[in-house]
Amino acid sequence: MVQARAECIPYTMTRAEAKKQLKELGDLYKELPWKIGDVYLHLESRFGEKLPGLAMELGLSEYQLYDFVRMSQLWPQDSRIYNVPWSYYRDAGGDVEVAKRLLDAAVRNGWSRDQVRSARKQLKERMDENG
Repeated sequence: MVQARAECIPYTMTRAEAKKQLKELGDLYKELPWKIGDVYLHLESRFGEKLPGLAMELGLSEYQLYDFVRMSQLWPQDSRIYNVPWSYYRDAGGDVEVAKRLLDAAVRNGWSRDQVRSARKQLKERMDENG
């Protein structure tokens, strides 16, 4: 298992180096839900492994881990074409065709996550009304 360890930040780090490191960490943070879900699915499909207790080891709730894996199942790597954070994919819902429409609109219109959720709710209400 890869062990994460805290590294001391050198006081000699320049402003530019600190900003670059923050950008890299931010990018990594945005990718983590996908990476965790993808690796879990790989272990499950390739080796038939279920990993009880993994969420606790990772410092996640069972729900978070389930969410990461579920989103990776719904959106395989080659279908993640929208330049939006992972949370937008989750907020767009579990119906991939509906989610694609919402994500297209989000990108086109510069929507926030709240706007994606609101649009999904409105769309769901219209679909329920139409049966």
